[in-house]
Amino acid sequence: MKQILAAAIASIAALAAQASEVNLISLAVTNTVETTYSDDNGEVATNIQSVVIGVGGFNSYNQWGVCWWDNKKDCAFDGFGWYDNNGTTQAQGHVEFTSEEAIWTGYQVSAAAVVSRIRFLSTPNPESDGWVRAERTLGCSFQAANSADFSDAVTLYTVGDGGETKYSLTNGWQEVPVSSAQSFTYLRFYAPADKAGGSIAEVEFYGQTWAEATSGTPSAAPQNLAISSVDADTDAVKLTWDAPTEPCCSAKVIRSTAPGGSTFDVTLETLSATTLTYTDSDAARIPGVTYYYRVAFANEDNVGPVSEAVSHRHVVQLERTSLSDTQLKAGMSVIGYNWNLDTTGARAFDGDIATFADLNAEETDKVNIKIGVDLGSAYVIDSFKIYPRSDSYLYRLNGVVLGASNDSGNWMNGTAISASCGITAAQWYTFETTDKAAYRYVYVMKPNDGDFYGNVAELALYGYTLESSQSVLLAPEDLAAEWHGTRAVVTWTASPNAVSYKVERSSDGGATWTVLADGITDTTYADRPTKATSISYIYRVASVDGNGGLAYTISITPTGTPAAPGLSIFFR
Repeated sequence: MKQILAAAIASIAALAAQASEVNLISLAVTNTVETTYSDDNGEVATNIQSVVIGVGGFNSYNQWGVCWWDNKKDCAFDGFGWYDNNGTTQAQGHVEFTSEEAIWTGYQVSAAAVVSRIRFLSTPNPESDGWVRAERTLGCSFQAANSADFSDAVTLYTVGDGGETKYSLTNGWQEVPVSSAQSFTYLRFYAPADKAGGSIAEVEFYGQTWAEATSGTPSAAPQNLAISSVDADTDAVKLTWDAPTEPCCSAKVIRSTAPGGSTFDVTLETLSATTLTYTDSDAARIPGVTYYYRVAFANEDNVGPVSEAVSHRHVVQLERTSLSDTQLKAGMSVIGYNWNLDTTGARAFDGDIATFADLNAEETDKVNIKIGVDLGSAYVIDSFKIYPRSDSYLYRLNGVVLGASNDSGNWMNGTAISASCGITAAQWYTFETTDKAAYRYVYVMKPNDGDFYGNVAELALYGYTLESSQSVLLAPEDLAAEWHGTRAVVTWTASPNAVSYKVERSSDGGATWTVLADGITDTTYADRPTKATSISYIYRVASVDGNGGLAYTISITPTGTPAAPGLSIFFR
């Protein structure tokens, strides 16, 4: 018995030493009381035992010692393993002949904590009696929560996920790492209903308090930032991203009008780090402007690296304020080609997918049918939504294109501004346009032979004016860089509202930047770095407005290979 106790103490001491190396602590329990046990040889052991919480069918007839009978929920946290103290500490969770219900034992930590490691000792039994109790630990799990009833339980680890078997579990203490970036107040060992005989001898949780775990700067940027949906009426953008892989307090959602960031960046929201979604429905967004979104995790004032950006051009519905509106905006009117347009054409804009335009033309005129809107003034059509007539008439709309014109006298002979539309079901379809010029007259048509009849249940146009899209400082576009001998030639396209440009270079992957040129008005710059063949350089350019505001491009690496600097000889 002495040897067993000595081994157990040595094991715990070794873990404590290991834990201290990574600033981990044993997550102590609250409301502790001191208890004393004595074995047959008179050896006395004192340990701190928690007043733990637990539910379920603990066996109450089999009086195998103090822990099993009087404090049966406490046995997994009493510091004694299986038969460590003359058989008196058989663990909670070793449940026999109980009702088929889930059982658990756990405790409340003294302060919110982040769990980093779990140690546990299953309940072995000699094979001589025909079975091994350790198999009852398989399938059980260790969970954490912030509600005392574990209604918000998170599973930290399930026994068996690490390849454990009922025989390997008999070989002493098991230790598993935990990857969790959340803080918890309650911890437990849990045996589900189908493991009513779940058995465990000892459980130990190690980690850090939340204050300690979040004292530094997050080292990783949020991953997999994406736009999951865009609202058809408000153009509200819903963002999603992955949970942090390390403890942090908040997530900052950042919006910019430039792909590389600008002086006009705004923090839209500071959220709990466990909140993994945000919807930007800001009414102040400017139609036609492309907005770039990034997210960064933060602890108090320490903001970690930002994520890769996702972008969305803000547009508004042009002809109506929403898909459910029953008529066009003031100053706009339905246009089309066919004798009964006045009676049916408006049905494509009445907010009802059960009605449709039916412009019954002569057989020779079916491909000449057009139906659309006179917008009153010119707009850039960024995209459009269309809903076909019922499933029986899909062929009449399949293959249509969006056409547009600014010729008031001959608008029906305009140009196609979209690719051919594939229609295969009675549902909403969204298509991008291929022409971003501004047009006043916009319509759908079927340019190829075949039935059309204008069978459109609903048509909606989305876009902006050119003036609105140029009202903010935008980053230069079409940034390019290429090695020409020993020179890196950087070029870009002029940006509206920019009075000059700033060119910068980095030799450490963007961690720091050197300003090469500032206040230039040209759209090209040639750089001749002295170590071009030994250092990988990247470049970026910023638009500069009259107030010194900046809007950066993303960074790029020059294409091609730099030439080695030559030897120049000068004669005097």
